[in-house]
Amino acid sequence: MLNKDKYKSMKTGGKYLAEILSILSEKIKPNISTQDIENWTIEFLKKNDIKSAFLGFGGYPKNICVSINDEIVHGVPNSNKIIHDGDLVSLDMGINYNGYMTDMATTVAVGKITDEEKRLLEGTEMALTRVISEIKTGDRVGKIGQIIAQTAKEYNLKIIYELTGHGVGKKLHEDPIVYNYGNENNGPILNEGATIAIEPMFSLGSSKIITKSDKWTYSTQDGSKAAHFEKTIMFMKNGVEVLTKM
Repeated sequence: MLNKDKYKSMKTGGKYLAEILSILSEKIKPNISTQDIENWTIEFLKKNDIKSAFLGFGGYPKNICVSINDEIVHGVPNSNKIIHDGDLVSLDMGINYNGYMTDMATTVAVGKITDEEKRLLEGTEMALTRVISEIKTGDRVGKIGQIIAQTAKEYNLKIIYELTGHGVGKKLHEDPIVYNYGNENNGPILNEGATIAIEPMFSLGSSKIITKSDKWTYSTQDGSKAAHFEKTIMFMKNGVEVLTKM
């Protein structure tokens, strides 16, 4: 059943989240640091009197994750980490609004990138787009993974199997786990009022991951470039609604 307070809070938080990621995406250019992105995030949060859902979550020290090239997720902003022409930069952030969380990510190309890298971005974003257009209330979670895996195969991309989407609501990470592979007949049923973060993560090379020395950043084992797109959706009586809509 739809909780109206939850819906209103997550929709408002989602609007703020989509707005900040849209602003940050436009600001990304060569020779800025990932800490610059964190600083702009702090300014936005203060201006709008809202909170990041990431700061302090599990001990995470920043308000946003900024991951570059082979880094898949959880890149920690740092003044020494400089963005260059040809980089792929993933922004991942959550908003806490009235005690409800929303979660979103996008990957931005900086300057000129290769055709392979364009395929990576297009395929990863297409996986998310297809899930949102095809999933409906009453489906099982496995259908999401099935659509994502089919898209990865079509674009000749590798799925990052160890990283997943998740339920989201009062907590940033809730049940169910939303795998980026699966079968439409498996997993919990997604009923009206369910809210989940769908986040396909693909690479041009290996599916295997490593953790970098900062103990936060997950990267591809072979150094191949990766992409990450994510949106929070709510299951309504007659379909799904994207709560983090750019």
